[in-house]
Amino acid sequence: MPPAPAPAVQRANAQRATGMAILGSAIALLVMATLTWAGLLPVGDGIRGWATAGIAIAAVVDGVIGIYFLRASSQP
Repeated sequence: MPPAPAPAVQRANAQRATGMAILGSAIALLVMATLTWAGLLPVGDGIRGWATAGIAIAAVVDGVIGIYFLRASSQP
């Protein structure tokens, strides 16, 4: 049986996986914002701009958090 990885390696792997998952979520949110802006999602004309902006802001925040986790995983 191979030896168990060190706790620091386990933590880095968990942070990397979390960062990648959150970046995937950010990409999905950007796609949703684009579809909303293009009118392909059923959103009223009066709130289409607000809905697009809200989804896009959530995507940016998700992206920043995902990058934070990826950077944290690469530091000793």
